[in-house]
Amino acid sequence: AEVVRVFEDREIMHVAGNRYKFADLDLDIYYGNQIFSVGLPEDFVRRADAIVELSHLKLFALYIYDIILTKLARGDAADLEDIKALFANRKVNTKVLKKRFVEVEKLSVVKDFAYNFNHFLNVVLPSWGLR
Repeated sequence: AEVVRVFEDREIMHVAGNRYKFADLDLDIYYGNQIFSVGLPEDFVRRADAIVELSHLKLFALYIYDIILTKLARGDAADLEDIKALFANRKVNTKVLKKRFVEVEKLSVVKDFAYNFNHFLNVVLPSWGLR
C-alpha cells in the first residue's frame, strides 16, 4: 500500500499486473528474491543498479546477468529479443553469465532451465553471430 501511494504521488502509472510506467521507464515490481520461478541469490540487490530514488523508495534495475537469466527462464520470443538487445548494447561476458547461472539455478524451480540455458549458449547465441 505504501509503495502504491508513493507511486501515485510521483505520477507512476499502473499499467497492468506488476507493471508500472514512469517517464520513459517500464517498471516491473517484485518483492523478495523471486522473479517468475527464478530465485536470485542474496547478493541480487547489491549487484543491481539504483536508477531512481523517490522519497523513501529506491528503484533498482536488476544486474544484467539476472535480467538475462530471468528472461531465459520464461523464454518467449519477446524475452529473446530483449536479450539480443542486451548483447548488442552492453558488454555481456558469457563466462560471467555461466557462473551466475550456476548460482541462480540452485534457487529456481524452472522446468528444463539447464537445457534451455545450454540451448541458448550453443544454438541461439551462435545464430546471432555471438559466443
